[in-house]
Amino acid sequence: MLDIEWMTKFPIMSSFMVRGIIYSFIGLIGMEQSIAMRVDMLHLDHVASTKLQIASIFLHVTAYAMTCLGGFYFLLGVSCMKEFRDRMRRLEKEEKDERVSLAQKNAEKEVLRRQILEEEGLA
Repeated sequence: MLDIEWMTKFPIMSSFMVRGIIYSFIGLIGMEQSIAMRVDMLHLDHVASTKLQIASIFLHVTAYAMTCLGGFYFLLGVSCMKEFRDRMRRLEKEEKDERVSLAQKNAEKEVLRRQILEEEGLA
């Protein structure tokens, strides 16, 4: 799952449930704005421009997606998936550190091997 880095710096946004509630709230605001745009188009007594209709539809679709994403985050929080994600990230970091240290050791061995070969005149 992709996290926005600046959002994780705020302590309140570290909880998946809180993040889900906030995302859903933002999505509901977007849906309400989309509906308000459509009502305004009806009260203007003229055919709304195509651009305004497209903007309203785009806003409604993205707001719906944001609300669904908020619900998904809330369910992740309820099922304690943050701890699972943190554990998987920690394991991945440990494996990466292990690979890096192994690569460094192999590089050091190669340097020593070349030095020995140069000293013996075999290189």
